Amino acid sequence: MWQAQKWAQLYSVRELPANRSIWLEYLYSTVIELFQCDVWRATEKSLEWTTGSDLTEEAAARFPKANPPAYCYEVLQDLFHDRCRNVSHTRLHLLVGNKIRSLNVWNLVCDLLGFDLHDGRLEQRKSLKSTPYRIATRRSIELVSDVLGHTEACRWFMKLGRLLLLTHWILPWPSTTKLISTTKESGKKDLKRRLIWVSLVYATPDLLRLYNHRSTVPMCPIGGKERQTTVRDQLCQALHATSTERFGPSGWAPESDPSDSRFHWVPEDLLRRTGPILSVESFNIGRAVEPCSKGKVYPLAERGQPPILRLVSRIRNRTLEELDQLFSDLILAAQSEAEYQEFGENSATQPASDFDLDVTHPDLDQHGFTRNLNRTASGNLMNPTSATSDTASDSDTVDSSSTRNPPTRLRRALRSR
Repeated sequence: MWQAQKWAQLYSVRELPANRSIWLEYLYSTVIELFQCDVWRATEKSLEWTTGSDLTEEAAARFPKANPPAYCYEVLQDLFHDRCRNVSHTRLHLLVGNKIRSLNVWNLVCDLLGFDLHDGRLEQRKSLKSTPYRIATRRSIELVSDVLGHTEACRWFMKLGRLLLLTHWILPWPSTTKLISTTKESGKKDLKRRLIWVSLVYATPDLLRLYNHRSTVPMCPIGGKERQTTVRDQLCQALHATSTERFGPSGWAPESDPSDSRFHWVPEDLLRRTGPILSVESFNIGRAVEPCSKGKVYPLAERGQPPILRLVSRIRNRTLEELDQLFSDLILAAQSEAEYQEFGENSATQPASDFDLDVTHPDLDQHGFTRNLNRTASGNLMNPTSATSDTASDSDTVDSSSTRNPPTRLRRALRSR
């Protein structure tokens, strides 16, 4: 996380809103990327169980530790063994019974992230197993608090919790000593050890109507007898409407693949667009009771795959130098966007021919961002004292006394109008 501390000073994130958004996005993405890898690493440890693994070897080969799967029922439903029933390539073990300490989904989020928010203050939960993503969460909170203040750190943590729910529809059930709890194993009772997971479902009005006044579990028929699970599609339908609004009906369709980089999300955009329909309170632990089943509880799950944040895969397995370059490219992309918006506002009154244009490089770098290979970020995006002074003689540097000029690709856009 030391790069983020360096970037906070280098790019003046306290003073410059565009840079601040990118910096906070990097912190969100770092925690979530580490979370995904840590959870899958803990899952693969079941391969070492002497009494038999919970995860199939095919799943471990398909998804190595550094490339975990999407955490949703659609992807995870065939990756596990059920040794009690002697069934392979089946669903994971979803929590439905008396191990549920709390029905509050936010409590689960705090258990996973290792912090509580009480009376406007963040307090670290004690005695939890230390993991890289929890360390990154703590360091991120400290960084945001140091740079932007404690109130902003609390706000960042709340948004991180919402992002965790929006991008993971299956979550591990943690304990104080393990990232993923396990069921009991008993040879006498023929009980086999299994990893415990939690399914999240969208608490729509139709689901809430299935609760009666004495029960904390809705009553509805089982959709799949073989796997003793009902799969709903309310969450993917809600997000389909949001994705259509965001990416356009010609770009997004119900059959579109969320893993396609064209449909990856900026965290703030995802939070803003889903805010009216998907708050923390919109999620329930997925479980139900089948009618006439003497109260036996079974799991509910959501169909489809969750949204993906645009930086999570891009920062995975990167060197420090590559991360520096990626962050620089993000800053320059933000600069181009800000300039485009500025010229969009001014083009009606100022013709494009009035601009003396600088020269930019049109190529895309390895991370997919357009960047000028010979320029540093201008003063409105980087602290002027942080930029090297020997760039003053570069041919593409704009004189500070002249009118600020747009890059070439913006001139082309304006001419095409």
